[in-house]
Amino acid sequence: MERKLIKQGGGGYTIYLPKGWVEKHGLDKGKGVSIIEKEDNLVISSSIKTKNEIRIEVGKKAEEEIHNILTHAYRKGYSRIVLTGKSNQIVKKVKESVSTILLGFEVTDISDDSITIENISEPAEQKYDLILKKIFFLIEETHSLLSSGMEKKKLADFNEITQIKEQTDKYILFCRRLLFNESSGRNIFFDWEFLTFLNHIEHIYYYLYKYAKDSDKLQYDEIGKMVAEVKDYFALLKSSYYEKDFGKIEKINELKKKYQFGKCLEAIEKSRGDSAVVFSYLRELFRMIQIATSPILSEILEEKNKY
Repeated sequence: MERKLIKQGGGGYTIYLPKGWVEKHGLDKGKGVSIIEKEDNLVISSSIKTKNEIRIEVGKKAEEEIHNILTHAYRKGYSRIVLTGKSNQIVKKVKESVSTILLGFEVTDISDDSITIENISEPAEQKYDLILKKIFFLIEETHSLLSSGMEKKKLADFNEITQIKEQTDKYILFCRRLLFNESSGRNIFFDWEFLTFLNHIEHIYYYLYKYAKDSDKLQYDEIGKMVAEVKDYFALLKSSYYEKDFGKIEKINELKKKYQFGKCLEAIEKSRGDSAVVFSYLRELFRMIQIATSPILSEILEEKNKY
């Protein structure tokens, strides 16, 4: 819909908000709205959130799917999730899942036949960029632990790397939840795709670490050198995202031959046993970082097409 600007004193402007939208969100004179500037757009959203609820019946066969059920309900934007068909086993699984994946949610009620999970401290939509920055930081932390382990020829306690992975999963799921909100003003396709690649990168690090921690026959020095090169490669991805730098994306793609079809394959062919497997994981890291440039490039081209 289109609204004409109304000039006010002091050089400001106002517009009329649709009556139906105002009533739907329980707004009235003196109530506040949130206004976010997104490139060429102004996104107006209600500061009073509608409390939407979903009720899901969970049978015995679905007990193992609790994690997935909650993941999908959460990222769809529901603020209250009620699971019916409770059992002691479901309560335990629900509490574990809420703790590890649902940022800002808590179990608020347990009755004889249901469990209620509600949003009690979810970050505001404006925190998307800050949380994405945290996701980059967590991936870099994972890399530092791996790099330090290779240098010391002994990988640290696996609990720390597991906690970082769970944090990353939680933050990425929250960002995806925000993308389902129409008022986010973000490009859901590009952002969702980029989050997926970041998630894969963190998971590859996690499974590499998990595999390598039990090995005592690794080529630590050779692996450590390649781990350092992965760090530089990821730094290129990060800067290309924030700077929207086409030149850095070109450099990442040019290095594809050097790493994916050069150094990594050579290292796999020359190595044996556990080291060969670790080099395979590193090759997958290079590949995932390289293809993560795709949504960044799409955003750059879309932005240029506006002018």
